[in-house]
Amino acid sequence: MRVTPRYDGPALLEIAGTSDDQLVPVTRQRRRFERMLADLSVDEWGARTRCDGWTVQDVASHLVGVNAFWEMSITAGLAGAPTRVLTNFDPASTPTLLIEPMRALPPAEVLAQLVASHDSLLGIIADLDDAGWTTTAETPAGYVPIRLLAFHALWDCWIHERFTGRNPGSRIQLTRIGDRKFFLGNDHRIDVDRGGGYFAAVAE
Repeated sequence: MRVTPRYDGPALLEIAGTSDDQLVPVTRQRRRFERMLADLSVDEWGARTRCDGWTVQDVASHLVGVNAFWEMSITAGLAGAPTRVLTNFDPASTPTLLIEPMRALPPAEVLAQLVASHDSLLGIIADLDDAGWTTTAETPAGYVPIRLLAFHALWDCWIHERFTGRNPGSRIQLTRIGDRKFFLGNDHRIDVDRGGGYFAAVAE
């Protein structure tokens, strides 16, 4: 399985909204997830999740790396040299290889790394001006404005949060409205583009 980013031509998706409308939702979701993880026992960190073969600690470890990618992509985009590192990325196998070294760490260390990655990523997007939010950066869908990268970052972390099974908003179902698909979970709705892509509009 390989992702197929679109690097040439128009962005894969457009979502109406103000340039900085993802700053508060992304920040709120990250901080909530941190609080949830901080309340877990060591045994709960080792519990299975909806990610096949992964524990809660594995999910948190994965998100440390995901945040590092978002930060790298944003930084490169703002420097005028957006990356192209996802051309051969395999989302089915590569993440497990990346988290393997972190499985030997105690949960407290994984949480500390996750919080640090959140602090760094949120610090970068908090400093963006209108021009920054509209700057092109890389995502699994290809080149999009950083604002849409933030949409993806919110959706991805939100889904993984629910996959731990600990959040009361974790009831998720897939439905279709017209020619568009939606993930529904309590008061959240994720709009998946009609190409089955990666982006989402999440009402956090």
